[in-house]
Amino acid sequence: MGGLYWRVFGLFWMAMVTVMVASVWITSRVVERDHEMLPSAHQRALAEDIAASAARMIGSHAMPEVRRWLRTQSGGPIHVRIRPLDGATTPRVLAPPPMPGYAAQREATASDGRRFLVDVRWVRPPHPPRPPFRAFWLSFVLLGLLVSTAVALLLARYVALPLKQIRASARHFADGDLGARVGTLRMGRSQEMVALGREFDLMAARIERLIQDHRRLIGDVAHELRSPLARMGVALELSRGETETDEREASAARIARELG
Repeated sequence: MGGLYWRVFGLFWMAMVTVMVASVWITSRVVERDHEMLPSAHQRALAEDIAASAARMIGSHAMPEVRRWLRTQSGGPIHVRIRPLDGATTPRVLAPPPMPGYAAQREATASDGRRFLVDVRWVRPPHPPRPPFRAFWLSFVLLGLLVSTAVALLLARYVALPLKQIRASARHFADGDLGARVGTLRMGRSQEMVALGREFDLMAARIERLIQDHRRLIGDVAHELRSPLARMGVALELSRGETETDEREASAARIARELG
């Protein structure tokens, strides 16, 4: 029964660990994808907002004020430049970024009629940092292993213990204890296990009744044989003491009647 217990435990444990690892892997992939996508959407929206604000500033303010405002917006990963579209010479605020990023462009017309192109770019690092989820997932996996082990042990015990109880009852019955019964299962009282225990008890009761009937029959037969044999023994003893031929013949005839 110990082998069955550990086989059941191993099957339950492997199934739960497989499901848990698959769930963790899928969840981690979804989280990493969201981590990569959410900043991208935020950076695109911010670049569009800066480009739109710059276009409005160009249309309503003088270029020195526009350049001062752009300097407050530029820096770090944000690169902003203004390029003339009609041949005018306008110094760019920052050089175009050498790395790919999230860009937004807007055309703007100044108060004097000149047209400009506002180029805003949020530089994307070549290797964006991954979320610090590794320690969290490791803790989650370890906790899941502990929980799955405990649950697998309980499930294996739930399945193996009723079989152990039924096996013990069968062994006692085979050793001659005709009154051995499974009775009420202590654990794992599923419908199938209860039905198996009930069928064993019915079988044991029938076999016990058959054996008792057999013993009763043998006792009755022995009782029926005992009375004529006793009379025959008495007749033989009497015949040994008889000397006359007629008496011996009468005793022999009486014995023949008893036998016949």
